[in-house]
This record gives sequence, structure tokens and C-alpha cells, in this order.
Amino acid sequence: MNINRIMFCLILMISTFLITGCEVEDEIGIDIAGEDSVTLEVSDVYNEQGATCISKKADCYIVIDSSEIDNGVTGSYNVVYKAIVDSEVVSEVIRKVEVVDSKDPVITTTFFESDSTIKLVASDAYYFDNFGSSVDKYGNYVVVGANSDDDNGGYSGSAYLYKLNDKTFEIKITPTDGKEVGLFGNSVSIDGDYIIVGAPGKVEQTEDGQKYNSGPGSVYVYKISDPSYERKIVASDGRDFDHFGIEVDMYGNYIVVASLCTEADYSICTDENNNKYNKAYVYKLDDLQYERIIITENISGFRSLDVAIDDNYIVLATVYSNYDVGFLGEVPLIGSVHLYKIDDLTYERTIVPAFSEVEDEINGWSVSLDENNLVVSSEIGIDTSVYIYDLNDDTFERKISNLEPTTYSRPMTAISVGGDIVVSGIHVDNPNGLFAYVHKLSDDSFEKRILVNAGNKLDAFGYAVIADDDFILIAAKGDDNE
Repeated sequence: MNINRIMFCLILMISTFLITGCEVEDEIGIDIAGEDSVTLEVSDVYNEQGATCISKKADCYIVIDSSEIDNGVTGSYNVVYKAIVDSEVVSEVIRKVEVVDSKDPVITTTFFESDSTIKLVASDAYYFDNFGSSVDKYGNYVVVGANSDDDNGGYSGSAYLYKLNDKTFEIKITPTDGKEVGLFGNSVSIDGDYIIVGAPGKVEQTEDGQKYNSGPGSVYVYKISDPSYERKIVASDGRDFDHFGIEVDMYGNYIVVASLCTEADYSICTDENNNKYNKAYVYKLDDLQYERIIITENISGFRSLDVAIDDNYIVLATVYSNYDVGFLGEVPLIGSVHLYKIDDLTYERTIVPAFSEVEDEINGWSVSLDENNLVVSSEIGIDTSVYIYDLNDDTFERKISNLEPTTYSRPMTAISVGGDIVVSGIHVDNPNGLFAYVHKLSDDSFEKRILVNAGNKLDAFGYAVIADDDFILIAAKGDDNE
């Protein structure tokens, strides 16, 4: 309690005599309810407990000022309590409020190079190139896609190769037959001496010369050791709007390619039996004739397809909705994850999360595979989660829930597992900056954030991520480099 002592004196004039006298002191105090100091987690709401003004004689009341508190930003704040008598402040007390973040970042950066971060920027970077639309790493090499680069026309796309131990090393890759709206670099993968780049777009000009339709798409193969090497892969059954190459992955001798038909006219996106489809294709680096086609379930509406390959497994993840019910956003999106084997054409396993209790949970917005560890992103509205599976144990499932509070719809952007590390990219607009999350397979309690100060959601930090035990790669394809 804070006490302010005020002396009341009586002064009377009686005839020629001056009589003075003092009454008993008044003790004006402020008694705040609850603790003198409060600790909040970021985004927790401060609950004011109030205060009482204590006075024996004066008519006093309390004014509370808690406007300084920003519960979205860590720091120390004051709640000020003022005792008011006759419109004047006669006493004041402060309650301390600490806003803390128990999820301490494993790395804090301001988008510039520091002891723990390296920022890769294309030497010919320009606005809207989407540098970072895809990213992958193998050993000391990093490949980055820029699917809107315009070297071969608008949105023709390109890819860049870097070395982590050589800041001067940069090789720009463009296809020899690059065209407008090719979206080369929309997906990339690197393994050993090979680089794979997806170009899911193709110019299809109509008679009036105005309309451009995305075509069947293509995938290109390059060698680090041979700059002249280029192999172009197209689907044997490719058709317009297939978006062949929208996602790619590679492991050892095998390449897996996603094909995603998104045209509203589903007469284009159907097979000979009029079944709506999405497909994945498997190829070999050492066999130009090999092609395996994996057809997903009969689906309709908007779809997003991700693929992953490692060791003996191929993973396909599909997200879709049904336009027969309503437009996207008005109906639930549905997700599914399917597992196949490279050496067993009859093997298929559908993964259904045991922990999922909500019908419109989207399982499979993004997937990643490393050895026998599979990670799957999942989201319901603005809530994000990660499922982890051990492919050697059909009963194993671990769920990491609600990674980051956000009001941004469909916040999950990418996920990756490498070694013991799992990285999740979260599209979030937060006063503290931009986030990616880091978890460990070996430690359920481990959770850290990578915090980027001075960023905003237009930077698209976390749009693509890659994890391994040595480096974490996080793409920000919308960063303006300022």
C-alpha cells in the first residue's frame, strides 16, 4: 500500500484573537489487488485486478492506465494507478507486467547475414522474381528456384546453385527451350551430382492471341559436374492443365514428379473412364525409358499435391475440395496421404491420423520424408499441426499442435525433416516478426522458433524449408531485400 499523508489545519479569526489548530492526519493510500508484478506469455490477455483508494476524510478515487501493455511483444510494461482527490493526483503506484516468450528462438536474425545466418540473394535479383519459390540442399550445395524470373519471358523462371562455403559461387540455370509462363523453378531437388527442376507451366496461345493456358508441364535434369548436360522429361500421357512438375523430389536413382490438374472444366482433367484424377510419375536417372504412373483417388475441385521420396518409399499427399457443393472457402478441404514402395508395385498404405477429431482437418498440405521418418502438415482454419510417423512402426504417431497463434487463414506453408530435425514454415503476421518452428524427433519436449525481426507476411518467410542436422534453409520469396 502507498500512503500519502495530508495535514488538515483549521484557521479561525475570532475578533482580535488568532486561533489555530490542526486535526488528525489523513492517510491516502492505494491498495492494488493481486500481485505487485505479473508475468504473461506472448499473446496472453492481461486481466486487470483493480485497486482501492483508501482515505479517512478525503473523497478519493482510482484511475488506472494500462495502455502501455502490448501483449504481442516481449518486454517490461507498467500499469499505473493514480489516487485522485479534487481532480489532482495525490498518490501513485505501479504494477509491473512482464511479457515473456518461453519458446526462445534458436536463431534470431534481421534478414541480414550474422554469425549464425547466411542470406542468399540472386546476383540479378529483381522484384517479383519469387526467388525462394522452392529450395533444396545436398551436402554443401543449395539450389533455389525463382519461378517468376523473366529471362525467357514473363514468368519463364530460373534456378540458382550456391555453395555454403563459397560466398562467390553462383550458377544460374535456365532451360534451353524456356518460354513465357513456364514457371521453371517452381520446384527443385538436388541429390548427389544431379539437380531436378520442375516447370509446370506452358504457353498455349489461342487464335485471338490473348489467352494463355498452363500446359502439361515438364521437368529438367542437370549435372553439377557437367554444365552442358540437360535432360527434359515429359509425361507420356501429358495433357494441358496437368501442371506436370508442380512438385518434384529425388533420391538416389529415382525421381518423383507431381502432376496437378486444376482446370474448372473437368472434362479436361479426366481419364478415359471419366474419372477425375491427379497423378504422380516415377523416373530413373539411368534409364531414359522408365516411367511409372501412380494415380490418386477419384477427386474433384481445387487440389494441392505434394510428393516425397527417400530410401524405398514414395509419399503422395493430396488436398482437395468439391466444387459440386460450393466454391473454395465455402466447403471443407479434405486431405489424404498415401504411401508407396519403389521396389513393390503392389504396396499402398493410406495414412489416417489417429489424433484427428475434426472432419475438415487438412492432412497433407505438405509432406517430407527422410529415411523412415515421415512428417505431414495439417491445419484446421488458422490452427496448424504436424504429424510425425515412423514407417517401420505402423502404430507410431506423434502430433505437435497449434504451432503459432495467427489470424491468417491457411497458415501452413512448408515442412521438412532431415536427420533429427523437423522444420515447419508458418505464414503469420506477428508484431514480434516472422517465425519458423524447429522440433526434434528424439526429444518430444524440444521446441524452438527461428525469429526474423523487421519482417512482414508479404515476405512469405517459410514458404519453402529444408532441414538437416547442420543447416536449416528457409525461403522468403517475397522479401524485398531492404
